[in-house]
Amino acid sequence: MREPISRLALSTGLIEAREVIIYGAGVNARRLLSQLTWMQPALQGNILCIADEDENKRGRGILGIPIVGIEALNAYERGIPVLITPERGTQEITRTLTGLGFESLYYYNGESCHSAAAVASQPAADPAMYDAAKIAVVERLLNDDKSKAVFYAKLDSWFKCEHIAVEKLFECDQYFPSGIIRLGKKEVFADCGAMDGGTILDFARRAGCWEYIYGFEPVSASYELCRSVLASHRIVNARIEPFAVSARWGTATVMLSNNNIGAHRISDYEAVFQDDFPYGDNSAGETVEVRSLDEMELEHIPTFIKMDIEGGELDALKGASGTIRAHRPKLAISVYHHPAHLYEIPLLINELCQDYQIYFRQHSLYFETVCYAVC
Repeated sequence: MREPISRLALSTGLIEAREVIIYGAGVNARRLLSQLTWMQPALQGNILCIADEDENKRGRGILGIPIVGIEALNAYERGIPVLITPERGTQEITRTLTGLGFESLYYYNGESCHSAAAVASQPAADPAMYDAAKIAVVERLLNDDKSKAVFYAKLDSWFKCEHIAVEKLFECDQYFPSGIIRLGKKEVFADCGAMDGGTILDFARRAGCWEYIYGFEPVSASYELCRSVLASHRIVNARIEPFAVSARWGTATVMLSNNNIGAHRISDYEAVFQDDFPYGDNSAGETVEVRSLDEMELEHIPTFIKMDIEGGELDALKGASGTIRAHRPKLAISVYHHPAHLYEIPLLINELCQDYQIYFRQHSLYFETVCYAVC
């Protein structure tokens, strides 16, 4: 999980918190500490402790915050929020903390803190969306056993609210998994949903050199942030375009999340955890331009397309169908925003080009499921 550049997205119950406890004394704890102290000055000196079950870590500290054993939590009020930072074992950790009487629990994934209660209360997807025939076809298309495991674990997460298998399949290197995405020296990277510029920086670091980089980010504040990030890191042969990528050419309304720039979405598309990251009223919407990749007639033909656009991926792929058929770029497409995307997106990719090898990988506890396609 990359280090975010922009604001940490805080679940509603954390915005007003004045004291917190962190669970897990690993790398994520360091990231979270730096983000919390920057975003919420009121927490300076009020991050009470870091609890960890590893006895070898106890008595130490991270950025001045003491690491304590689980039993030490008995000394604290049970209403204090606890931020769970490990990427694995969260269900067991949740049971442990609930058993101690803590009820205000949150899962941290490097970019956001989601309420454990919101995760637990999400209803199962409508069974009518479970298309067994299409699911069987996708299973045959997937190129390795790990992809099939992720596919069925995510189906269980959506339709049965069973999340344990998904979290066990977590791995890092989102959009650039080892053994699947291999970067050449003349890549043309199209980042659809550039958000804060972080994925572009990740691409630049991994590629070393490239032909060109396009970032597409329609929300004005995020667009300016991306431009600033690219300039401050001296990323050359790159530009940010202020468009949403879709299947059509025109305008749309983007609903702006109150506290998570990664959750802004075009109003036509369904959001994930809308109640956890609330949206403003209609006055908070922003009218943006939408364009298809095919119609943009880019000077440089993309060799690698990444899409994470809050439910708009299927339409955006349709709008890039000519590019995909003609040039077979590498694809990294988010499939976690809607249950049907788990099968509709790989089926569309296969329809556009049957030479693709298709993979699934899981890059966070419950979200960040990505479909990869390479030739």
